[in-house]
Amino acid sequence: MIVDTLVSVFAEEGEEIAATCDAAQATRLRGARILVTEDNEINQQIAVELLEGTGATVTLANNGREAVERCSMARSRHHSTWC
Repeated sequence: MIVDTLVSVFAEEGEEIAATCDAAQATRLRGARILVTEDNEINQQIAVELLEGTGATVTLANNGREAVERCSMARSRHHSTWC
């Protein structure tokens, strides 16, 4: 599912539209801190490469429990940027 979502976010429909969308997406995601929760290593790699390519900082969690733990740690450090 994550691959389908990422493809829909980064898919190119037409050259002009794609160029405009790519610039808008890169601007929107640049500097963003994103928590990706995915248990499939290939999907993780694809997500990290696509998101980091836009300038986002990506943190991985292998499952929901890890994601909740990372959110709890981030909140305790006052860095609740994902949750």
